[in-house]
Formats: sequence, C-alpha cells, structure tokens
Amino acid sequence: MVWGWFRKKPAREEKPERVYAPPHPRRLNAGAKSLTIKADRKWFTADIEKDLREQIYALPDVPKHERSFIMDQAIQSFSTGGDLGRFSWALGEIGVERARAAEIARAINGRITALINRARQIDTGIYTAEWVHSKAPCFVAFQGDIEGQTKDLAHREANGKRFDVRKGLKIGGKWTYPGMEPGCRCSSRVILKGFND
Repeated sequence: MVWGWFRKKPAREEKPERVYAPPHPRRLNAGAKSLTIKADRKWFTADIEKDLREQIYALPDVPKHERSFIMDQAIQSFSTGGDLGRFSWALGEIGVERARAAEIARAINGRITALINRARQIDTGIYTAEWVHSKAPCFVAFQGDIEGQTKDLAHREANGKRFDVRKGLKIGGKWTYPGMEPGCRCSSRVILKGFND
C-alpha cells in the first residue's frame, strides 16, 4: 500500500505545438512576375492592439485558456496586412466551426481595418470623409432579418454623408465608422480641400 505512493507517474501527454502552414502558392506562368505587398506595421498601434484584445476576450467561442494563443495569432495576422486565413485557422484549432471562424475573422478584420484607416487619415491631417455604402447588404444574416434590414437601411441612407473622421457618423443614435460594426461592408472616401470638396 505504501509502495504505491512511490510509483512513477506516467508522463503528461504534451500537446503538439500548433504551427500555421500557409497554403501553397499557385505557380505563375514562366513570363509572369509576382507582386509582393509588405504591410506597414507602424499603424498597428497599442490602441488598436487593445481594441483587438477586447474583441477577442468578448468572444464566447474562445475559452479563457486559449485567449493568449488566439491573441498571438491575431496580432500576427492583422499586423501583416490582415491574413484572414491564418486567423480562421487559429480559431479552427481551438474547435470553432469553419463558417463561424470565417465570420469572426471578417468582423474583427473589418473593425481593425477601420481603426487603422482612421489613424492614417488623422495622422495625415485629413479630418473629413464621406460615407460610402458598398451596395451589398450590411448586417442581413438571413431572409426576413428585420433588425439587420433596419441597420442596412440606415447605412444606405448614410451613403454620401460627410463626417469628421475623429468623431465618426451618428447612425441610429450611435457614433460609428465605416466597417466598424460586425457585418458592415461600408467604406469611406476622404475629402481633400480644393480637390473633391
């Protein structure tokens, strides 16, 4: 009985390290030249990283013990130009269904892109922009979605309205920016004095 205490415990089974493998690039024709786009990481500021962390921590799909893994993958993904494949892969690794992972990746990417665009415009001294509706429905998840159709109508009505980039545009009693809300496909066009004002 006493000798049972001294038995060697079986080694803990360690999880294999999760490593993202990007999809194989398609081969180009012999005469074709490839184009490499490098993202500028300076726009991925501490404020944007804080917003990203809040968005990830608010997701009910991400368990607490997996948050750091998802956050690391999200930072890698969005600081290199919005690699949605990598972010979706990371969500899939923790058990999120493929369609839901793609939905989460698109929503967070839209928000981060909107924040980066806003920071760029403010940094260059451009404070006025025009709301541009994508002509694709925003927020409508399924046929007969009354709430989504109401939000989409509000975004359609905002098309062409000018707003202060530092403040946003008030739509439905809420200040927002194009692309900030999950499902929003809107964008903005900057207004330059003497050029397109």
